[in-house]
Amino acid sequence: MASETLTLARSMRRFAVSRRKRIAALSLVRAAGIALVFGFALAYFDVLMQLNGDARLALVCGAGVLTLAGAAFTYYRYTRAASEARLVARLVELDDPSLHNDLINALEFEQVLADETPVAVSRPLMQHEVDIASVRSAKLERVKTLTPPSLRKELYSLLGGLLVSVLLVLLFSDAIAAVLPRYIDPYGDHPPYSPTRLTVNPAGITVDYGENVTISATASGVTPEEVTLVLEVSNGQTVAELPMLRSSEGDYRQTIERATQDLTYHARIERGRSKRYALSIGKTPRIGAVNVSYAHPAYTKLPPQTRQLGADAIIRAYEGTDVELTIASNRPLRGGAMRLGDSDVEMTPGGDAQTATGSFTVGTPVMLEARITDVENNVSNDILRARIEVLPDTKPRIAIVSPGRQAFAIPTAEVPIEIETQDDLGVANITLFRGLNGSGDLSKTLFASEGGETQVNSVEVLDLPDLGLRPGDVIDFYATVADTYPKGPQTEATPSHQITIISEEQYRSFLQQETTAEGLRDQYYEVNKRLEDLIAAQEEIEAQTQALLNTLESGAQLGPEDKQKLLRLSEQQQKLAQETQDAAKSLRDEAASPSTFDIEKDFKKSLGQMAERLDRARNAMDKSATQLNQAAVGSEGGLSEGLAGAQKDQQTALGELGQNKQQFAEQIGKPLDEVGKMYKLLEDVETFKAIYAAQVDLERQARSYRDVNAPSLDQLVRLKELGQAQNEIRNATIDLRNNFEKHAAEIEPTLPNIARDAREIAEGIDGRNIPTVMEQAMNGLASGDGANGHHDAEEAARLMDQMIERVAAASGGGSEMAQSLRITMGMNPGDTMSQMQNSVRSAFQPGQQPGAGSGGTQTSNAFDMFGPQGNQKKADKESRMSRRRMPASAEEARDESEFAGAFEELDTDESHGPMIDAPASQPITEEYRPIIEAYFQRLAEEKS
Repeated sequence: MASETLTLARSMRRFAVSRRKRIAALSLVRAAGIALVFGFALAYFDVLMQLNGDARLALVCGAGVLTLAGAAFTYYRYTRAASEARLVARLVELDDPSLHNDLINALEFEQVLADETPVAVSRPLMQHEVDIASVRSAKLERVKTLTPPSLRKELYSLLGGLLVSVLLVLLFSDAIAAVLPRYIDPYGDHPPYSPTRLTVNPAGITVDYGENVTISATASGVTPEEVTLVLEVSNGQTVAELPMLRSSEGDYRQTIERATQDLTYHARIERGRSKRYALSIGKTPRIGAVNVSYAHPAYTKLPPQTRQLGADAIIRAYEGTDVELTIASNRPLRGGAMRLGDSDVEMTPGGDAQTATGSFTVGTPVMLEARITDVENNVSNDILRARIEVLPDTKPRIAIVSPGRQAFAIPTAEVPIEIETQDDLGVANITLFRGLNGSGDLSKTLFASEGGETQVNSVEVLDLPDLGLRPGDVIDFYATVADTYPKGPQTEATPSHQITIISEEQYRSFLQQETTAEGLRDQYYEVNKRLEDLIAAQEEIEAQTQALLNTLESGAQLGPEDKQKLLRLSEQQQKLAQETQDAAKSLRDEAASPSTFDIEKDFKKSLGQMAERLDRARNAMDKSATQLNQAAVGSEGGLSEGLAGAQKDQQTALGELGQNKQQFAEQIGKPLDEVGKMYKLLEDVETFKAIYAAQVDLERQARSYRDVNAPSLDQLVRLKELGQAQNEIRNATIDLRNNFEKHAAEIEPTLPNIARDAREIAEGIDGRNIPTVMEQAMNGLASGDGANGHHDAEEAARLMDQMIERVAAASGGGSEMAQSLRITMGMNPGDTMSQMQNSVRSAFQPGQQPGAGSGGTQTSNAFDMFGPQGNQKKADKESRMSRRRMPASAEEARDESEFAGAFEELDTDESHGPMIDAPASQPITEEYRPIIEAYFQRLAEEKS
């Protein structure tokens, strides 16, 4: 009996435990649902309100308590009963209707049997019922009624909520990712959610004391209107809020100047911020700018100087200089230590709290090392290292900049001697030493001082007329300079210079060599340009005067503005009169100056006449200016008469100026044009000579390869170079042929015979097929065929040699041109064209081929030439005059001049060496000298 009773009790306990588990599951499901709702509610609240740490912690705790309370209430509510066994039995009977009330009855019978109280029902029968209930309850496995009715529904609701939660997390991942750490770690550095995400750079930094720090912030997402850099101290107190400046779209910057304490910083926008980062300050002092102050010794006359120590870290000073070294730092300093060689120098605080200074006197070259110490006794890690150098007092420098080492002057010239000196500390004196024809020196002190002037320029003018010099005399001179060095002045001297006195004839010959037809034309056309400017200015004044007269003649009155205009016209007229007077003086001076060419004698006569007309024009301009002024300040009655008188004087001035312009065109301009045309033909002749000489030289060089049948690589290269040179000569020949025809057409109207000769030269070049023969020579040489190449080059030279007489005839047209000028213009050109031949240069400048000729750049001594108008030329190349020894007398000068003109030299540009093996300034090859001399002899006979 007892075993069946135990079985029923065990079954009831089993059912009760199962029911309690299912109630606990319901409690957990409800707790999870409540927690899920609270989680999203807390996230929403934080996104909406951006809660602080205390609020977030309180909400998390409150949500946890409420969730646990809900679970506990649910468990209590479903487990509360007067008799859990009867409640479980009733639920089991509800699940299995076949049990009817057997389990309830069995429990009651069990209680009755246990009390042993007399009952009206049979005890055995009661026990039987208990046994039946025990057996049947033991067979029951799954009792659905034990599960709370809402568990399944609430579980499905929870699963649905979880699915919705996953979707929300995916949709609002940024917000969840921002909010979740804020609740997990309420007091951590977790920025609130914002649609704008701020990234700060640098993310924490350590800087030196007083250093500037630039913080940048990059905004992703929604671009904010403003970004603020917030600075906080360790306790979280805000010490500064700095607006950040937008550098580009989404990028912001701000600089923290002179950071001196540890801070945290973050970027903040209206509803958001970045993480906080630490700004740490290093307390070790750092060496900054170093200034060096110099107090120079008294003898240097140098003022005190302060300079910043450069990257080379070198302190240069004269011996005895007191130096003060000032080191700036990022920290307040108490001093430092400085070591110079074996000596230690203590540094003290400077005038600024963040500087330290140390002083020493420069004596010998040593190395310097220095460290600084701040007010907290922190010593700098970096060390200042510098080298101290003692500057020597260098010797002075002196140069005679004018005249050059070799100068020439006529006896009536004034020669300024320009001397430039320089010393690092000061020039004490300048002395000029001068001698004549090897006689004893005369010294003259040009400058004397106690020092302080480091650059001194001095000019001493030699008045040659006072010295009574004659052609052939030689003045030699040099200059010395001394400095102010106290231990003994240092001196320096220039090389010796010479001024050779030449005759007027030699001076004129020099000018002829340096003046081309174009240069002569430009010289005189400056006069024409000045005349045209005067005419244009006078015509403008006359036109404005006529406009005012027209106003009066129309019956109108002149107002105040018109009166002011009259005054301005009067001033302009007076100014123009002064310019006209200056122009007249210039023409008169030019007319009185010596003539370089014979034709200039007529030109200068015309200039004198033109100067007289300018004087008359200036007088008329003065009268016009006076009448214009009187009309402006006078009464209305005399206004019209005054303007008419002024206009008449203006027309008189214009008439004089117009006559000058006409005279210039007829008596100067036209002859110059004729001379220029003839000069071009002379240049063509010189060009032919240069081409001829180059061809002869090329033939000579090609001759070395005429017997070479199998040239080596070097010989092939050389033959190719000769082929290139032949091509250059050929192109120059074609250009020359075209120039002969072109210049012949220009000169034909006035000099038909010379034009005919020029055309015959062009036809001779074509008729002899000279360019074709040169092309054959070029192809042969370039292809390595030395034999045929040389043969054609030799043939081209022979054909050009046949044209020498025709070329000579073309260059002899100077006499024909002179006769034309005498007949058509009544001029006396004299020997102008022969004189101009001295300056004629070839238009052909052969290129310097590799390995050919003398090679290299040729240099020559420049010289100065002093005439009536001062220094005429500082030559950039050597002329024939500078290559000849100056004779001792005028008679010798004439003899030598005549000898020097007996043969022609072939000049070439110094920057392009010729093809011949002689320097550019040497005469042409000896074997062709008889041909050239015969040509000039024939030319001289024709002129005579």
